[in-house]
Amino acid sequence: MRAVDILKELEKDYIVEPNSQKLEISLTGLEGMLSDSIKTAIPAEQLSTFETEIKRKLKPYRSHMEKEVYNQTFHNLLLKRLREHFGVPRLSLFYL
Repeated sequence: MRAVDILKELEKDYIVEPNSQKLEISLTGLEGMLSDSIKTAIPAEQLSTFETEIKRKLKPYRSHMEKEVYNQTFHNLLLKRLREHFGVPRLSLFYL
């Protein structure tokens, strides 16, 4: 509900003063808040299943990736999978 309230406020602010850069920054912050929330809302067993699934998909590429790049890719794919699971869309002007 907090995210919905924030989105309503962003809409009101944008109507009064259209500022795409400010809107994008706010959406990015809100998306981060939602990402943190969905990580804690999923049961540990389901999260482990998703992690195993992603590791299996990345296995052929792991040896060709630097550790930092692999970790970032893993993190991005996990967040994508969690958003799909909970039906949470990306919140960015670039994804509209």
